[in-house]
Amino acid sequence: MKLLICLFLLAMPAVASAAETAAIESAPVLSQTEKSIFQFLDDWALAWHNQALNAYLGFYAKDFTPENGLSLAQWRAQRQQRLLAANFVQIQMIAPQITRLHGENATVQFVQKYRSNQLQDQTLKTLQLIREQGRWKILRESTAPIS
Repeated sequence: MKLLICLFLLAMPAVASAAETAAIESAPVLSQTEKSIFQFLDDWALAWHNQALNAYLGFYAKDFTPENGLSLAQWRAQRQQRLLAANFVQIQMIAPQITRLHGENATVQFVQKYRSNQLQDQTLKTLQLIREQGRWKILRESTAPIS
């Protein structure tokens, strides 16, 4: 997300037209909480991209519930195997949106493009977040095919 914003800013002309100014001014102002959620997403994706297993797993809540009936231990073993087996991992989040924000809980949804030497796909990802000790963590995640 930061990279896209930086590229957008670099591509802007020195003097913006009225239409460009109106578009920029009409962009929503993010709260500190929303900014912290988007920063969390960037950091999570970077840890995944860097294949930093411990950092990546650290983004998940202590009460994380895996999809498909896996136990937490099975899910961790599966993630370790998949993450470390890949020669590279590329993650792109398209149009992330906070669809629910209430106190210490949030839900985020985005289109995820994943690419490695072993797999390439595009899915709709939903993350249910919870704040633990002042930091956002993933409590649940679900992936759905895009039709």
